[in-house]
Amino acid sequence: MNKERKDFINAIMPPLLLVVMMWLALILEKVGGYHWGIYGVHPLHLEGLRGILFSPFLHADWEHLISNSIPILVLGTALFYFFKNIAWELVVWQFLINGLWLWTIGRPTTYHIGASGLVYSLAFFLLASGFVRRNKGLTMISFGVITLYGSLVWGMFPVQPGVSWEGHFAGFLSGLVLAFFFRKEGPQDDKMKVWDDSDLDGVEPYWEVDEEGEPKIAENARPIIYRYHFVKKSEKPKQDGL
Repeated sequence: MNKERKDFINAIMPPLLLVVMMWLALILEKVGGYHWGIYGVHPLHLEGLRGILFSPFLHADWEHLISNSIPILVLGTALFYFFKNIAWELVVWQFLINGLWLWTIGRPTTYHIGASGLVYSLAFFLLASGFVRRNKGLTMISFGVITLYGSLVWGMFPVQPGVSWEGHFAGFLSGLVLAFFFRKEGPQDDKMKVWDDSDLDGVEPYWEVDEEGEPKIAENARPIIYRYHFVKKSEKPKQDGL
């Protein structure tokens, strides 16, 4: 199995696990005749804090569940592929921040359930990370998010009855905050390093500029040679200079 395929399989398994748990929750609720909506986030009520953990796994009906399952798989796989070292940490923070903000700003007259807040957080985290880091792979993901889920922005406004726009807005904010906070983690800028003159103190210049301002090889140019030595972990590496 090649590395890319292995990385993809490792990346899709965590969001697939989350989706399976969401489906099992609704199946058990329907088969058992339970009403688990009361375990959602109930803003400004003490017992409603338990919804921070449970609400992303609870859904009102099959349509609600399916509409969240697909983006969780797509966006979650992207998260665990590009940010595999901190992906679980990010998911935990998304659960906590989304839930706490929703508990604070949500309508206290209703219970808020569903994974759409997590969808918004994933979407806007990936979107912001792609542009902030200027990484080619993440930038492509960002444009993919815009193309596939550009209509998400309308879900952050109270325009559709029965939809928790507060949960969507909380997810949007948490995605942006986490993208900024973890901006130095994960894949970084693809740009090549550019050295200034201070990096080559004491070295004869290899390039110079002629009378017309065009670059040319210096008359007394001496190529810069780096020597690499492969050593055991227990040995100190040798450093040969210019």
